Amino acid sequence: MKQISNLHVCTFNNSKKILHREFTKKILPRLQTHRKIFNIWTNIIKKESWSKVLKVITCIGVSALALAKSKRVFSVGKCEETVKVQEEKSRDLNNSMEMFEAINKARDLIQRIKDETGSPGIVVGVSVNGKDVWKEGLGYSNVENRSPCTADTIFRIASISKSITMGMVAKLWENGALDLDKPVQHYLPQYPVKYFDGQKVDITTRQLVSHLGGIRHYEKDYINKNKINKDIENLEKSPHTKTKDVVDKAVTKDKKQTSDKQKEEESKDGKKNENEQKKSEFENKEYYIQKAYKSITESLTLFQDDPLVHKPGSKFLYTSHGWTLVSAVMEKAANKPFDTLMKEYFNTLGLQHTYLEENDPLIYNRGR
Repeated sequence: MKQISNLHVCTFNNSKKILHREFTKKILPRLQTHRKIFNIWTNIIKKESWSKVLKVITCIGVSALALAKSKRVFSVGKCEETVKVQEEKSRDLNNSMEMFEAINKARDLIQRIKDETGSPGIVVGVSVNGKDVWKEGLGYSNVENRSPCTADTIFRIASISKSITMGMVAKLWENGALDLDKPVQHYLPQYPVKYFDGQKVDITTRQLVSHLGGIRHYEKDYINKNKINKDIENLEKSPHTKTKDVVDKAVTKDKKQTSDKQKEEESKDGKKNENEQKKSEFENKEYYIQKAYKSITESLTLFQDDPLVHKPGSKFLYTSHGWTLVSAVMEKAANKPFDTLMKEYFNTLGLQHTYLEENDPLIYNRGR
């Protein structure tokens, strides 16, 4: 490559053989995958003068070296291609500097968030136009063993699973296998018919994926609260109520619970509100169930007999259990196990390092 990079010291007459030999031996092999450039060279070498060949070699050589990320640049005559390459290099350099500064600032911000939240480790991945520009791990993937996070560390994605599952729901709908507006009993006849305020109601997959189905999340206090309200209502209506004290005590108890709840809610604001809500949610026992359900259908027994929180379609209530029901519907609609469906979907999307959260299989680089 040295002889080619010093073309300016050669003359046309004594460089013909050197040019042809060196170009064919060292640059041309790199262009085999770039058919357009390769064809131009083949045609020109057959019929053009050596002065034209020299200029083409210069221009193609610059492009070849740029493609190979070489720092050498041909110095024979500034053809248009040479100017373009220089402009691109200058632009790439500026972009690289901006990217370097952006990554440094982002790294500092993420380190702060990691420290403020008490997270043991974080992995960052950023791509621009489909090209990875930054991958890095901060902190530990296993605190006990002091194993550092790397760009390859695998973490649970928690409720991002809902977003990914929605992609498979859309594919089933697109293929005509899933009707979003049919009651869930169309796919799961064994699922209990639901009532609200004494009236039979339907729950559809469209409502479930929008968190509008009225199915509870992990919190079950609403059941006791509704029971107290019903008891009070029945006492007030009952002709057999002997004294007003019975009703007053029930009302007072309910008001006290309501007042305590309101005070608790009013005391929460901003990050404090968010953190306390998370703390309250993680106190729910269902987070720590160790039972291994044999199937998704079996896992529905965890919540399927509980009363609805509200009438389907009337209110938004974020619910993980609602998405368990979605996955059961998907199984029946596709006539395939949910895990098989999702693994096929991962393959379709090229997600080679995305897995189901299973304890038994080995998942290399899994964070704990």
